[in-house]
This record gives sequence, structure tokens and C-alpha cells, in this order.
Amino acid sequence: MSFFIGIAGPWLIVSGLLLMWHRRAEETSKPE
Repeated sequence: MSFFIGIAGPWLIVSGLLLMWHRRAEETSKPE
């Protein structure tokens, strides 16, 4: 189980950061 968490953990963190950055990029790109 720890082996799965060791692999999925970092990917979940990276996915979360990318999602937040993408949302923030969309908000800043809007002219409104």
C-alpha cells in the first residue's frame, strides 16, 4: 500500500498544482 501511495502521492500533488495554475491562468487571461 505504501508503494502505491509513494507513486500516486507526488502525481496527486502535481495534478493539483497544475489544476490551480491552469485556473489562475484562465482568470488572468480574461479581459474582464
